[in-house]
Amino acid sequence: MSIAKHCVGKGMETGIRRAASVLLTVAAFLLLGMGPTARADSGASRERAIELSQNAYAAFSQGDIRTALANYTAAEQIFRTFAKAAPSDPQAQRDLAVINERLGDLYVRMDQGTKAQFAYTRNISITEELYRVDAEDVRLLQDLIVGNLKLGDLSVWLAKADQAAAAYEQGVTHCERLSAIAPDNIESRRNLCLLWYRQGGLLRKAKLADKAETARRFELAARNALLAAAPDTGREVLFSTYRRLGEHYGQVGQRADAIAVFQESLGMADQLIRENPENLRYRWELSSIYKNLGELHAQLGQFDSAESAYGRVLDIAAELAKAAPDDLDFRRDIVVTHYKLGGIFEAEGSHDSALKEYESALVLARPLAEANTGNDQLQRDVAEISQKIDELKR
Repeated sequence: MSIAKHCVGKGMETGIRRAASVLLTVAAFLLLGMGPTARADSGASRERAIELSQNAYAAFSQGDIRTALANYTAAEQIFRTFAKAAPSDPQAQRDLAVINERLGDLYVRMDQGTKAQFAYTRNISITEELYRVDAEDVRLLQDLIVGNLKLGDLSVWLAKADQAAAAYEQGVTHCERLSAIAPDNIESRRNLCLLWYRQGGLLRKAKLADKAETARRFELAARNALLAAAPDTGREVLFSTYRRLGEHYGQVGQRADAIAVFQESLGMADQLIRENPENLRYRWELSSIYKNLGELHAQLGQFDSAESAYGRVLDIAAELAKAAPDDLDFRRDIVVTHYKLGGIFEAEGSHDSALKEYESALVLARPLAEANTGNDQLQRDVAEISQKIDELKR
């Protein structure tokens, strides 16, 4: 997995959008042939930089990494010159901080973890100095939150768990400070949820189940607060938290707790679907909850409940496949659910019913595999289902 794929999140997207307007001051110096010794007080040069740096930002957005790297590297030298010439100018210092954040984003895209870490760390260090001077600046706190979130995500990818934990903890601290001085700031509440989610994942990966559960509870509390402050935004993230909490309980073997949480999340999903009937993702997530419930009930030997849950999965999957017939995931969900039902009937000793479900799965799996010969998963589906059918017929 590349760093770029690992480090994508709301925090990073927020950072990119927030940084864009500042970074539009970058590329003009390079494209006009001006060196890093350009005068810091050259307003005309700065205006030209704003105009030309739009092209540099567009290069990054469009994946032109070589052009973006050349422009951002030169820009960092220029902003460093400005910052050195005006050490007491907050905007000059923030420009330097933001360009380092953007360099970090670019290095992440290039899978150059060490360089990305250096750039993110420098961004945070400069911003912290600015924050010490003006602790009421909401914008600086937002910068620190996003910066620590990015550094934490990167550190996870680099297998530096201690550094990741420290970055996430700093991000949480800054979120709490921002909430204290700007209680209506919805973005800080959203980022607090995200930071607790990242902490929980980190602790779960370290097999610290109790601490991971505590982090999940803090995440849940943060999302409840977000729900109270912004019902439309909070309802969706609260639902996703319940779903992840249920998954966490299932992974650590607390099946009864997982079932209770998933059952509670069903009502949230239904409400989201009623309010957003055209949003197929909400229906798919509702289907995922029923999948989890089916699996958990089956593990506990509660086969009737498992069959009921998988029946709902089939109903939803059929609706999704009809609404988006070209989506392989929706169509494969039907295959997998028939296969799961076959496993339940087999466990109950109902071999005829099991065989019927396996054959239904195979009828649907074969055309998918034939139409997508390069999809290894679909080929494995056919092989596995066929093997099950052969075993039952012996």
